[in-house]
Amino acid sequence: PRSGAILALVGGRDYQDSQFNRATQARRQPGSCFKPFVYLAAFQAAIAGEDGGLTPASILDDSPFELVSGGRTWRPANYDGAFLGPLSARAALEESRNVPTARAAQSVGMKRVIATAKACGFTESFDPLPSLALGAQEVTPLDLATAYGTLATLGLHVHPRILQEVEARDGRKLERRNPEVREAVRPAAVYLVDDVLRGV
Repeated sequence: PRSGAILALVGGRDYQDSQFNRATQARRQPGSCFKPFVYLAAFQAAIAGEDGGLTPASILDDSPFELVSGGRTWRPANYDGAFLGPLSARAALEESRNVPTARAAQSVGMKRVIATAKACGFTESFDPLPSLALGAQEVTPLDLATAYGTLATLGLHVHPRILQEVEARDGRKLERRNPEVREAVRPAAVYLVDDVLRGV
């Protein structure tokens, strides 16, 4: 995660059969893998003293609710079909609860969720729909791995790279690519997300 070096990348079973690279081109819904970025946005907002911010101790309501978005009614539900009532943001993420995560996203705002996700390494043009909080929009496996790398480095985004250097037969360096590193999100907010994820 600190170098951006891709150690292994499998694009498919056989390049002769298909040149479609599933690691870099296949777009799939990440589902619950996206939830940490919702909480990261909310934790960052709290640290910055902004409205809608949450801490791991903030209480979220795991009870039925509905939203109207794009002229359609959306009613998030939990995987187990149950509702647990009030619970902490920590418990909501640890237990991957859909309804409180949707509420957290509404609290901090979808624009901030999208900005945080993009800062971490997602390159998709996300629509600010409430279902994004539950990973309903598509990303590539490489983007997802890159974004999780930002969590692993306490907020440093490192652009992924396949090539490190090109060396001629006589030892001359023809090309070298150094890591592209930038601070993407607040380290304190990432620390909180990482700490909660350890609880899983």
